[in-house]
Order: sequence, then C-alpha cells, then structure tokens
Amino acid sequence: MRETEVPRLEEGEILIRNHYLSADPAMRGWIKDVGGYRPQVAIGETMRAFAVGEVIESRRPSWG
Repeated sequence: MRETEVPRLEEGEILIRNHYLSADPAMRGWIKDVGGYRPQVAIGETMRAFAVGEVIESRRPSWG
C-alpha cells in the first residue's frame, strides 16, 4: 500500500472515496485465457469489480 497526494480535480472529474470493493472468485476465471461469459482481463488492464463509494468532491455539475 502507498499513499500519495490527490491531484487537483480538472473540470468534469469527480473524487470518490471507496468504502467497499468486491473481490470475488469469478476474477480468477477472468484472468485465464480459456473463454467464457466475459472477455479475458489481460495483464496491465483494469480488473472489473463492484464498489460502494462516496462523492468527496465534484467538478462535474451533474454530480453535485
């Protein structure tokens, strides 16, 4: 784990503090190149997951 400064938000961006992040057994299958119901997650790509968060700051008018 590492801590860094949060950069200033640009127009159209939002800052969210995640409270919960899913890590489930299906992720193991997503990184294998065996075919399935979802495309493979290749090395260097972002892993799919669900999260619950809170908007801390917004520079996007539609997100208040």
